[in-house]
Amino acid sequence: MNYQLGTWYPSKGRVRSDFGEYWKGILLKGKCTAIIFNYTGARRIHYGDSFDPTTGTIRYIGEGKEGDQQLNPRNKRLSELKDKKSAVDVFLDCGDIFSPKHLLYAGKWQVDRVEYCSIDGRKVYLFTLTPHSQGIVEFLRFTFFDTEHQLFEKSVSEFAQVREA
Repeated sequence: MNYQLGTWYPSKGRVRSDFGEYWKGILLKGKCTAIIFNYTGARRIHYGDSFDPTTGTIRYIGEGKEGDQQLNPRNKRLSELKDKKSAVDVFLDCGDIFSPKHLLYAGKWQVDRVEYCSIDGRKVYLFTLTPHSQGIVEFLRFTFFDTEHQLFEKSVSEFAQVREA
């Protein structure tokens, strides 16, 4: 599947339909794998997903809302990708700034570490991902974290308010 870094894609009309999956955060189709990373404003529950702009890594909590997570097909796929050249497409859920919902493509990443650990009293799969290129980290830093250019979120918020009106 061909996506462009920094491009907004319709969630259901493109991303989820490409994978044939409309409710999960880990998307599978054949050998292709993607995750929807819950960034600011996302309606989905945040389980501890985070991006560290200093190290350029993503911490992504696996699938399973309650109780201890299981090694289901989606968690298993991400686990099997550890240290392989296979890429995971990452999409950011930045909330409902578009109608219908859009996801921001954050490039190709690789799974570097998998832990089955306790977080908030339950066992979860914690995946650490790193980007396939430094350009991805630079894009994310500029878009969301650069103190000199922190107009993105303000602009998106203003856009959403104008669109709503």
